[in-house]
Amino acid sequence: MKAERIRPLQPKRWIVRTLDLDKAYLNKTAYAVIATVMLVLFTIFAYTDFAITTRNGINVWESIFQGRFFQYYTMNLHLDIADGRFGNYSAMYNIAMYLLFAIWDLPLWIIEKLCGIDTLMYWEGLLYAKCILLPILLWTIAQIKDVCGELGYTARQTSLAWIFFVTSLSFFTCVVEVGQYDLIAIGLMMRGIKYYIRKDERRFILWFGVAFLFKLFALLPFFALLIYREKRLLAVIWKTLATMVLYALTDGIFYITDFAAKAEMLGSTASLAQYLSTKPFLSSLMYFYLGIFLILLVYCFCYFFRHEGDEEEQKMYAIYVPFLVFAAFFVGCYANPYWILLMEPFVCILLVRDVRLLKVRAIAELVFSIGYTLASQIIHSWTYCLALVKYSWLGGILENWRPTRGTFGSVTSIARLLESDVGMNMEEIAGYAVSLFVVGILTFAVVSHPRSAALRLVEHEGMDYGLFYFRVVFGVLVTLLPVLCYFFI
Repeated sequence: MKAERIRPLQPKRWIVRTLDLDKAYLNKTAYAVIATVMLVLFTIFAYTDFAITTRNGINVWESIFQGRFFQYYTMNLHLDIADGRFGNYSAMYNIAMYLLFAIWDLPLWIIEKLCGIDTLMYWEGLLYAKCILLPILLWTIAQIKDVCGELGYTARQTSLAWIFFVTSLSFFTCVVEVGQYDLIAIGLMMRGIKYYIRKDERRFILWFGVAFLFKLFALLPFFALLIYREKRLLAVIWKTLATMVLYALTDGIFYITDFAAKAEMLGSTASLAQYLSTKPFLSSLMYFYLGIFLILLVYCFCYFFRHEGDEEEQKMYAIYVPFLVFAAFFVGCYANPYWILLMEPFVCILLVRDVRLLKVRAIAELVFSIGYTLASQIIHSWTYCLALVKYSWLGGILENWRPTRGTFGSVTSIARLLESDVGMNMEEIAGYAVSLFVVGILTFAVVSHPRSAALRLVEHEGMDYGLFYFRVVFGVLVTLLPVLCYFFI
């Protein structure tokens, strides 16, 4: 009797199938499931920041119809947001931010006028307010695709760049969960970089000037890109000042007409310089500010670097330089947890640059993202807390099931229950996480350098789908952590 041949067990095909830059698209069902899960998660969190900015956006219409537009900031001093649910805050952004929000928030203002209610007291109003991010996201993705086109990426590379962006840990925690609108500045910076690659200097300066209205940190990559190409110091000075003209004009009007309010906000808002110098190291001679040192080091690299290599390589520096300056900022400076999103599109564009090191870059990106996310959950526990869920539709259901006494029970509070078992306190774990972040980001910087082809590195043709699915599942699980507060606190 002929012996039956035993076939070796084979792993699932979708796990070992290679994700490369030319073929092997993700299954459309996988796309649909991921998008559905992300949309559901998007609806179950309501963060303080966009509630505050939405109230300020609604109040633009109040200031216009009361004839007090140029006293707008006085009208928005120390407001109780949603009857104090989201604290007491003032309007502190440039007026451009509130004008944009005012357009989206017009229906909320009309409802409040007709019904005499505070729309932010209801989860429907909060969800509508958060949905401003959806058209902004679509526009930002379009800008990322345009930049990829300027770099000469294939359609597949372009698709993977924005897919990696919207499935990154940064996107899960910063947009899906916290609902940050740094997406606006990202889209504007991407548009500026498109014209930088085209060597259209006027539009490059213009779009970064608009980005500066929405995020002061847009100045960091702008200056690095400027001195990478422009070596005349007087030209660097006047082009930098030209970028600030829009900000100076719009803010200057309110300093003249609403000085008391703007002066109070200036005193209560941390400046860019303060963030750059929040981590001093005491050396034998004086305090040493790591953030300022690293950013100046990047600027020196940009200014003294000689332009060599082919045109395609030079284009990649338009992405690598902003990544490098943001990496220096996050390694060396204090940062709110959701600012990491500013760096992510540059990471994802670099990640899919070629198939040779795709897997290595993807692993490095995952490592620094996990390190940063874990550290953020511990260090910034006030962000990832019960309040994220409490005022959403899911929070209403959970509150009926298990009412909570406060809003600031955090993931850290749960983790502290395990401290005796783990043998480490939260601060030590945060230290390990920050170290993981630094190692990951330094590795990514090396393997993503435009001249990384000259390095003798281990090469991998493509990337296993399992790694892609792992980063998505991990993002979903991390995003759901605040929901656990209802079960353990």
